[in-house]
Amino acid sequence: MPYEVIVVGGGLGGLTTAALLSARGLNVCVFERASPAGGCVTNFEFQGYKFEPTAGLYSGWEPGGIYDRIFSELTVAPPEVRRASSPYTVRMPDRTNVVIVDNTEQFECSLRQSFPECGEKAVSFYRQLADAVDQDGLLQQITPELFTDRTSRFCLFVEAQLQMFAQTSIQECTWSAAAAVLLAPQRGVFEIAGGAESLAASLSQAIRNAGGTIRLDTPVLRLAYGADESPVGVDLLTGERAVATRAIISNLTIWDTYGKLIGLRRTPSNIASDLRARQSWGAYLLFLALDQSVSSRLSSDRFLAAGDLNSMYASGSRSTKTTKSLSRWTNIISNISGANSMRPCLNLVTVSRLSKRPPPKPITKERDASSAWWAIQREDLPRQKTIGSRPFTPTFL
Repeated sequence: MPYEVIVVGGGLGGLTTAALLSARGLNVCVFERASPAGGCVTNFEFQGYKFEPTAGLYSGWEPGGIYDRIFSELTVAPPEVRRASSPYTVRMPDRTNVVIVDNTEQFECSLRQSFPECGEKAVSFYRQLADAVDQDGLLQQITPELFTDRTSRFCLFVEAQLQMFAQTSIQECTWSAAAAVLLAPQRGVFEIAGGAESLAASLSQAIRNAGGTIRLDTPVLRLAYGADESPVGVDLLTGERAVATRAIISNLTIWDTYGKLIGLRRTPSNIASDLRARQSWGAYLLFLALDQSVSSRLSSDRFLAAGDLNSMYASGSRSTKTTKSLSRWTNIISNISGANSMRPCLNLVTVSRLSKRPPPKPITKERDASSAWWAIQREDLPRQKTIGSRPFTPTFL
């Protein structure tokens, strides 16, 4: 049957778009290749543990914020959220902790205490960010004298947050991106009960309540074109053609939108050249389990470990990088839990307390590496439920 609007991709962007259009009376269908909907924010389980594959911090949930406006149009209640008064802690290379809090006055005191060598300049930088939000020049790059020495402790502190949550560096960052990330805790970041998967479930229910359709486990191959070469719908892996009478919306990456959905032959040459020149950040996310005795000693649920920036750009083969990443994660956890010294690194450790299931039976060291590799390689498991390389999801933006 024809639909008025087809949405390709059931991530949060696609689900939100479909939910709003369905609520406004349009006949909408979402095609998602996996199950359930939610894309890379879907929780997953492995060996009895349940993981939320993001940092678990989300903006926009304050009164009058974007989610208030979205759910005011929908027929379902939003998921339960809680404002995080202390969202995360930045662990410095010298083993000092900088606790990020939502109270501006307390945070400025923390900056002065944590960075005695440049405390007032650090406070001034954050105040500049707040002032820049209401001024022109948000798209200008940050070039204050404070960051001329990129090895300074405060530079590492800021760089760690920008690279993790905005996926950019101080050298490339604009005032706008810096403000969105660095001021988010004071403006309010929230934890969603059950993770972002709960948000995806609410949006999915809203689509169905409004008469919309969600087709899971239904990969889209490409756009379908009519006799006049204009798009008329999408061709599915099953051989079926779904027709859209008003619009086709892509919730894929720009590379997949042009390279797969539209097709390289139909992509304008200037766009194809631009796409070839563009680069995207990526990350290996390693989901690890800690003994409860270790977890209880941690002062925060989230640690951002900052260190030597050069360690982020280690060269070598894919297997070499993976081995180095595993080594760094072991050292990060040892450092945070008060054990041996750590190698310089930059990563986020989130202590997940979603699952209350008993831990799995321990496996021997001889089986450990082979079992992990087996989990990565198993083709009968859906991609989002395996341990290995996954898209990284910034959570503030």
